[in-house]
Amino acid sequence: MNHRQMFAALALVLLSPALHAGTAALETIGEALQAAGGPLRQVSFEDVMPDTAAPFASLGVVVEEVDGGIPGQDPPVVTDDFSGNHFNWFFGYGSPARFLVSNLGFSATFPAPVRVAGVSMRSIGCVDGQSNRMGWRIFDATDALVDSGVLLFDEGCPGSTLPVYVGLHAAVPFQRVEFHREGGANFLVDDLQYGPIEGLSDQVDGSFPPAFVAGFDDVPVDTTQPILSGDLIVTGPAQVTDQFFGFPHASVFGGKATPPNMLTTHFAFVADAPGEIGGLRFFMAGGGCHAGNFATVEAFDAALRAVDSVAFAATGCVVQRLGVLGIVPAHRLHVRVQRTGSGFVNAAIDDLELSHFRVFFDGFE
Repeated sequence: MNHRQMFAALALVLLSPALHAGTAALETIGEALQAAGGPLRQVSFEDVMPDTAAPFASLGVVVEEVDGGIPGQDPPVVTDDFSGNHFNWFFGYGSPARFLVSNLGFSATFPAPVRVAGVSMRSIGCVDGQSNRMGWRIFDATDALVDSGVLLFDEGCPGSTLPVYVGLHAAVPFQRVEFHREGGANFLVDDLQYGPIEGLSDQVDGSFPPAFVAGFDDVPVDTTQPILSGDLIVTGPAQVTDQFFGFPHASVFGGKATPPNMLTTHFAFVADAPGEIGGLRFFMAGGGCHAGNFATVEAFDAALRAVDSVAFAATGCVVQRLGVLGIVPAHRLHVRVQRTGSGFVNAAIDDLELSHFRVFFDGFE
């Protein structure tokens, strides 16, 4: 069984006639980003206290039980510990540290209609090493049923230590999605993603008036947190360097970023700005050419409350300037470069710029 089959072999099977033909399964976050044509907003559950049971709202999305609940089953609940194990035990990548225990099903209502929705999912225990099933239904803004079906997926069980991506790309807009177990084990969920989102863009090569900048050339090599560069304070596992795996700045960035120093992320970094920000961009290199690379940004206000979470494409095959605009106003950004199926990615970045730029979008505020 190859890597793709083991971790994300999904096939869409409609057990009842489709109301609207054209809903397709999505096997990876990369496919979801491509289907949405841009960034996806995501529910990371970091703004919800552990032990909070449905119904609740997280980053503008309402999470509820399916059909009022399953008899004898507890409602979905947010946690940071399941059976004594924490986030990394179950997911390995994504947005630590809180996640959803589905208790066999959940419903999510988005602020506005979308065409793409998906989650990172882990089953609790193996089901005889066989493919499992996930029922789904999507509903329009009036809560009328749009389409329904069942996803078949192979979690590589036993043996897999990473989640699968369970996603949908609909031919028509929908505003609510349900995922429910069609038999089998309970399942855990993180990073419920949806889009496309009006006002959220990864087109950052054009007009981008930076409000706060960190070039890292004003910081000694080998500096670790806290890193004070330009207007920003950078913390986390990142480190300032003038070489990346033995290669100097010019070899890493090919002259596209400002030498001589760069930031090696060691999988993540946190940037604190002295004022309000609504977007970021940076040059990235060294993430590798594997399909499905992406980055996530979790945004926090001045009181360090989670206010937004976004995923956007980030291939590492070539040096590129990447980022996202339209984030909910924030003061702190937690950035992770990731790869579906194998966890976080160590990448080199430079010329980090944060912008006030923001586009208002319907339904989220």
